[in-house]
Amino acid sequence: MNPFRPLLCRIAFGVVTVAIVSAGLTAQSRRHLYLVTGFHFDQGPLKVGSKLLRVDLAERTLKPAADLVDASQGVFSVHADHDRRILAIMRSDPPRDVIVLSMDTPDMPRIIPVKFGERTTFFTPNLIAAPGGGPIILMRSTTGSGPIALTGIDLRAKDPASAETIRPWEDYRFVRTEGTWAPADFPNGESIQLIPQDGGLITRFSRSISQGNLADIDMGISIPGNLSPPANQGLFLAVNNDDMFVIDQGKTRGSGPPRPAGIVHLIVYDKRARNWSAVEFDKGGSSVRAFASWIVINEAEFIYGSGPVSIVPGKRDSPGKEFRQRILGSQGRIEARLDMLFSEGLLYFPGIMHLYDIKSKKKYTIKTGQGDSEILLVDGATVYYRVNDTLYRNEIGNSGLGTPVEILKDADVQLAHWAFLEP
Repeated sequence: MNPFRPLLCRIAFGVVTVAIVSAGLTAQSRRHLYLVTGFHFDQGPLKVGSKLLRVDLAERTLKPAADLVDASQGVFSVHADHDRRILAIMRSDPPRDVIVLSMDTPDMPRIIPVKFGERTTFFTPNLIAAPGGGPIILMRSTTGSGPIALTGIDLRAKDPASAETIRPWEDYRFVRTEGTWAPADFPNGESIQLIPQDGGLITRFSRSISQGNLADIDMGISIPGNLSPPANQGLFLAVNNDDMFVIDQGKTRGSGPPRPAGIVHLIVYDKRARNWSAVEFDKGGSSVRAFASWIVINEAEFIYGSGPVSIVPGKRDSPGKEFRQRILGSQGRIEARLDMLFSEGLLYFPGIMHLYDIKSKKKYTIKTGQGDSEILLVDGATVYYRVNDTLYRNEIGNSGLGTPVEILKDADVQLAHWAFLEP
């Protein structure tokens, strides 16, 4: 027997183990991050296009991957579902097709035609995922003063020509939303107002423009008595994904007390733990978004308006105005710059973002000092976000966030509002 054989075996095993681990780390470090640009711009005739960008996280480079919507047509709505790794964009101008991205094959976008016929009024669509089906884009439309038609576009239909079908009103029970991120990612679907009824929640839609034919849809949610707010609180669905159902109690946003600037009061149902809780964040104008079990908040406060409380008299610019001068397009002789989203709204963005884990109940804060800051993705314990045109990542630890790592700086990053990691 070779006396060195055990030692050689251990060395060989160690070499193989190191090789496997190294290969895994290399593969992990070379994962791509995909960014999607574009948003619905409702200030005048200006339209904004959309494209897919590929970020090499190892080499820290960005390259165009696909043109999704031309700026001449513009974006009407964007719907993302990170649980199902799918994103759908509807064009603003005819042909009002839906561009579908499966983030398992992001370089292969599909186009699904939408047949509107003579329908003239079109409401902002929502994304739904009924059990055993979907995801589906749910649309309401009408010829003017008549009944409202409810149709759905199956985003995974094998035959795009047959993707559109008539849908039951009860489908609104299955609305999916990851929230919004003001001022660009808004609105992301029609707002779902929630009405307490018999210990549960319903939402209500009109089946005709005359408001005379109402549909009440049971959302299938029961709220504990100690958390159930009265009907006059202005309740809206903030998030509904695989991990949580989140109710936004709108009346607290600008009607202080308890604080002059209002607060964001959320009622959260953890679907996996099957328990309810409530959480609050500062500033009544803050927007709410979610990734898996993480709620992310973009702090914003009202600066003027006709609401119940005039928070800050006069008008002031969110920090970083000089970095928001990119031209989006032209409205006649006027050049529309990115700063229009910030300067013509009613909100002041200080550049403060929060992460909240509904499982651990821990909060984390990112302070950038720049109004145009956005959390694009939370993947496990890693958060990806941008500050103006610079992309960062950071690690979420038990006691706090780590040191931010700059991935890259590129002009197109400033127009990105959605992110997916490759499979």
